[in-house]
Amino acid sequence: MSINTYLPIVVGESHYNTLGLIRSFGEGGYEPILILIIHTERDKKSFITKSKYINKYYYSTEEKLIDDLNKINLSGSKGVIFPSGDSIANIIDESRNRLSTKFLTPLFNKRGGYFAVANDKERMRLRAENFGFKTPKTWIITKDTQINNLDIEFPVIIKSLHSQDAPKSFNIYDNIKTLSRDIQELFKLTPEVQVQSYLVKEKEIIYLGYSYNDEVCIPCVMEKKREFPNGFGGTGLGVFYPDVNKYFDISTLYHLIKSYKYDGLFSVEFIIHNDIPYFLEINFRNDGNGYFPGYGGVNLPVNLLHRYEGKQNQKHLYITSSFIMMREYNDFKWVIDNKYPLKDWLADIRRTDVFQYWNKNDKKPFFAFISSHLKDSIKNKISILNKKLNIPHILL
Repeated sequence: MSINTYLPIVVGESHYNTLGLIRSFGEGGYEPILILIIHTERDKKSFITKSKYINKYYYSTEEKLIDDLNKINLSGSKGVIFPSGDSIANIIDESRNRLSTKFLTPLFNKRGGYFAVANDKERMRLRAENFGFKTPKTWIITKDTQINNLDIEFPVIIKSLHSQDAPKSFNIYDNIKTLSRDIQELFKLTPEVQVQSYLVKEKEIIYLGYSYNDEVCIPCVMEKKREFPNGFGGTGLGVFYPDVNKYFDISTLYHLIKSYKYDGLFSVEFIIHNDIPYFLEINFRNDGNGYFPGYGGVNLPVNLLHRYEGKQNQKHLYITSSFIMMREYNDFKWVIDNKYPLKDWLADIRRTDVFQYWNKNDKKPFFAFISSHLKDSIKNKISILNKKLNIPHILL
């Protein structure tokens, strides 16, 4: 394998998003460096570190990330940082002036400090509306807002205005009492809350791509077929299509992305309600599904790295054909929750083209992931049994 002047630096937690980035670069002929963000000692045993494609890996925390990045010896190469989560992307962006010049990062208008503004869900929604997209009806709540005075139309959902502030909520609210209660809980993590009308979705679709200078590449669109939890969760089963205009003409979407003057990977989420597409949000970092376009011949992380290297990619690039993806663990939980026949699921596995965890060329992460979850399951069952039998933990 040749030595690269530009080295991909993957920064992420123990999550399939991080694994997808590692595999994308490995399959593209690079040996990425991994900075694994740990929260507990257990994270040091992450299945991510078992990938054969990793050059070196280091442990860090969000608090020490910038200092730890600056300590890395790149032997004269440029390190191109690829964050796999909003919190990490925000830390890197807001600390850009503390980061060594040996690193290149996702940027807006060629400078740092704008991620939090761009990632503000209400600013994002209003910008999308200015470009002609429909969005769900929305109310912004602060600690000073008198919720009872608002003409909120139920049912609704709630979100933090900044994804990096708080985890996603999976609740649907149909009354002011429970809505107010959970908003007060969310205020412990974030100063502003976005309340949106809950639209029953006929479909959820995701556009994946990258932007660099004035070039926007969107090679495919993914339709979620199954997700866990139902209605809000991560994809279990999905279909990728090369026809990016399958659901609507996305020419305006190109203009929306270009308006941010953003260099980096992204994804854009829509739902279809009453045959009308509604804009949800843009994720300005690698998407959890970002690995899959590579199966169709468009390796988004590698193609973006090529642009940093000064190489040209083919314009109007699309995946070669439609294919089915499965995120095994999510889909298995969906199967259990929906009492889906096992024989039908096995048939689905046979017709799936590409998986999130299983990879015949990089098997160790899959087995490490399965082993870890089996151990957790056994421990949980033992713990439940102990409580029923009233056995002191110290005796085990």
